Amino acid sequence: MRLPRRGAHSGRFAGSQQGFSLIELILVITMTGILMTFAIPKTTVTVENTHVNQGVAGMRSLWLAQRRFHMQYGYFAPTLKTLVEKGFAQQNLLEQRDPFRFEVQASGKSKLKIIATRNPSGSWRGRLTLNEMGELGGGVKDGGGHEVRP
Repeated sequence: MRLPRRGAHSGRFAGSQQGFSLIELILVITMTGILMTFAIPKTTVTVENTHVNQGVAGMRSLWLAQRRFHMQYGYFAPTLKTLVEKGFAQQNLLEQRDPFRFEVQASGKSKLKIIATRNPSGSWRGRLTLNEMGELGGGVKDGGGHEVRP
């Protein structure tokens, strides 16, 4: 009876090499690339949706500040700077530039428009609006045709 010889080709995988072939690696890299082309646009839209939600939150904060200002003075504050100076809004909303810059347009007792303009970082551009009734409008778009609305 002979005992099996121990050496380079002994064991369970005798005669086979461990690892991946070049073709297998190319297939995996190609498939990963194809999957990424579908995932990246969805990721950028999701991130921009978060930015739009931040813009809406800032606009709602200004809308509430304008409502309090109106209750005290009988008219809407004509500018964002007025709201900040009178202590109705935070200074950071006046200085904020990214991702949205805020602006207040008010005339008299009844007309109010709060505007959040998207700073063009990357390909996203647009404006959000909020009126005296609290109604949202506008949206942002990118160069690829994706749109995000509040």
